[in-house]
Amino acid sequence: FLADLNKLQPFGPGNPNPLFVCEKVEVAGPIRYVEDANLRLLVQKKTSGIFKAVGFRKGDFIGQIDSPYFSMCYKIIENVWRGKKTIQLQLKDVVEGEVNYATEVENITGSLK
Repeated sequence: FLADLNKLQPFGPGNPNPLFVCEKVEVAGPIRYVEDANLRLLVQKKTSGIFKAVGFRKGDFIGQIDSPYFSMCYKIIENVWRGKKTIQLQLKDVVEGEVNYATEVENITGSLK
């Protein structure tokens, strides 16, 4: 999937990095609050695997994430650490509970510009 996503590059002002939405997401492990208000956590849906997620300067999301489930808007990025490549979800927005993104996606993506 990441190879196909990278075919859309280069990303920039005229070609923004694609955003994805996932509803009814659960936290799959401890939420780590790290330097500069960054969040690190594992997320999952009942129908898929567990993914690493990071929220750069998104410490204020902790209230919405610390609920039975939440909805999230994110970018898929490739993380390289010590020579190992992994897929990571970069959080852009989260909403506690379930959201009808068919009507709300404009509000969320508009706030990201």
